[in-house]
Amino acid sequence: MRTRRVIADAVVIAATLAVVVGVYLLGRGERPKTARHPREATAVRALMTGMVIYAQNNRDAFPPPEQVTELLVKSGILPEEIFEPPRQAPNEPAFYAVVLPGAAGRWSNSFRECVPVVYANPAFFDGRSTVVVFSDNHTDTISWADLQKQLADLKATAVPVR
Repeated sequence: MRTRRVIADAVVIAATLAVVVGVYLLGRGERPKTARHPREATAVRALMTGMVIYAQNNRDAFPPPEQVTELLVKSGILPEEIFEPPRQAPNEPAFYAVVLPGAAGRWSNSFRECVPVVYANPAFFDGRSTVVVFSDNHTDTISWADLQKQLADLKATAVPVR
């Protein structure tokens, strides 16, 4: 009877060890790109969510890029900490809004295609990449060069979110 108990304990210990080793090995693998920058990805997604909440109460229009911080913080939609600039560039904004041509001064959340809407300051990532939230509300980390190409193809301008 005692031998069975010892064998059962050994099997449980071996199985637990196998699970721990498996989780460790999986954790060393390639992570999704947004997992490398969770703070920035969360902040960009929160900003987009805050702008959608604002738009729902303001005839489907996002707040003007130069007033985003003021309007979303004062209304209690987002905390002020979200808008802290990168340490590497303390005089620059934390985010940039993508304004498409033909917007005629109205930055709307009514999109016909999936386009970039807001991105984090590339200074967060040593100028090589950025976290972007798209109009369908998915977030992705892309290279700075790829984003610049997308903006050029869309004939869009990037406006600091203030």
